[in-house]
Amino acid sequence: MGSNFNAPITTAGPAIIRHAQEQHVNPHYIVVEDPENEFWEGSIIPREKARALSARGLIALPYEPSLSHVGNGGFQKRSWGGGYPLDYMVPRMTAPLTLFCTKSFLHLTWRARIMPQDVLIERVRKGEKLEGMLRFAADTGSPTAYVATITSKENPLYVKDLGKLDDFDGWVIGGTAQINIVQEGHYGFALYGMAPGVRVIWAAATATALPVTQ
Repeated sequence: MGSNFNAPITTAGPAIIRHAQEQHVNPHYIVVEDPENEFWEGSIIPREKARALSARGLIALPYEPSLSHVGNGGFQKRSWGGGYPLDYMVPRMTAPLTLFCTKSFLHLTWRARIMPQDVLIERVRKGEKLEGMLRFAADTGSPTAYVATITSKENPLYVKDLGKLDDFDGWVIGGTAQINIVQEGHYGFALYGMAPGVRVIWAAATATALPVTQ
């Protein structure tokens, strides 16, 4: 992402980690998207920096670095080029992700960038509303992953309520959830819903020991 080969990968220091744990918050965040290319995707930054830079569009999720030695350990982001279409007439699983989860890391945070199909962007800019609903769900159809039970902490997202397009002609949506699992391993998740005329550009999720706090 971007051309800044010197973009820093930083971690929170011991004092920051200790303070965060005392406040029951996640001290580390992982960069998912940075429109100003200051940080590479996957950079680990302190929570305070992630919160401060969110005002300029940086998207970061709480992250547990101790899982980084495992494939998809606590974090995955997938991108779909021109977009994963949501042109369904009935809800279905789309934009699948796989996360390595343990019974110590049961809080999920997710984000996804969605945008209208190219032929609809100008109409949406002018105020046209698109229909559709999306939520984060356990993927029951993944052939190589266990199935978790998941409790979302938010209601489903309705596309017509998302407001104006951002500077990249789309929206970033997201939420939090808690899962239950039978054993540690790789678990499948996905967006569930439908939204004719809309596509998923990327989706990302993390699993942490602590829930996200404001």
